Amino acid sequence: MFRLWREFGSYLGVVLVLVATPLRAQPVSVEGHVISLEGLFLHFTPDLLALVLKVRPHQCTFVPVVPGEITSQAGWAPGLEAESLPGVIHTLKSNGIRVSLFVDPRAEGVRLASSVGADRVELYTEPFARAFERGPDHARRSFELYADAARLARSLGLGVNAGHDLDLDNLVLFRALPHLDEVSIGHAIVSRALFVGLETVVREYLAVLAER
Repeated sequence: MFRLWREFGSYLGVVLVLVATPLRAQPVSVEGHVISLEGLFLHFTPDLLALVLKVRPHQCTFVPVVPGEITSQAGWAPGLEAESLPGVIHTLKSNGIRVSLFVDPRAEGVRLASSVGADRVELYTEPFARAFERGPDHARRSFELYADAARLARSLGLGVNAGHDLDLDNLVLFRALPHLDEVSIGHAIVSRALFVGLETVVREYLAVLAER
């Protein structure tokens, strides 16, 4: 998965090089962080859309971002900011690209994803990660909220992805999420790889997920 910010810079070269290599035989997922301009309308830049259409990833996930935000803090919600979603999603889907919408584990976000034509939701899991840190009871209560959201998504015909602050510890519980199709993990893999190597850490995550 490649995270694409408003200023693409070298990311464009990295993505295009990778899709031209044998890695292209594996699913490629692009995550576009859509910038909020002046705190009002979320703007799908022409550069972002042009890049996605050029690369033709298997999946594109749209994540709302507000100015000054260091990392994702919330998912899409109904409102003015979501008005441009249906047209953009239609464009991508008509080009064979699966579209996922980053949402909080709440019914309104899941229903929004369905109403605008997304194929999947990606459930924002930082709240679960923080609950997990507070102990088993907190973790289980948070997990049930995500399980309800996942069941609703599946009932609406949506696939279920999840991501943000998942790691080797909290995945032991989260991997049991109903209908879970995919997890997005970046920081935890890269930071651990600095100590044990990328091949080792990837195998560790695959082993944890294989025990579902």
